[in-house]
Amino acid sequence: EAFVNVHINDADSVNTYSQYLKYIGKDRIAFLKKEVRLTDKKGTLYTQELEYNLATSIGKYKNGGKVVNGKTILTSTEGIYYADTKDIFFKKK
Repeated sequence: EAFVNVHINDADSVNTYSQYLKYIGKDRIAFLKKEVRLTDKKGTLYTQELEYNLATSIGKYKNGGKVVNGKTILTSTEGIYYADTKDIFFKKK
């Protein structure tokens, strides 16, 4: 577990920040909470809770998120982020 100003750098292309982290090393899964921000040089995802799998480079949020890319802002209740392709799929609202 880590608290306050957590930073994960995944393959020098995805940076994730939060105020809380619980990391399951054998599965390479990070559970991030509070002021979560994931950025990939293309856009930034903001959410309060994110499950990020470092083995697959896939992040999932289920309690609301916002993606900002330049002047474009998209929000949804759920989403899945794919770091390899820098794509995000929005679900629900």
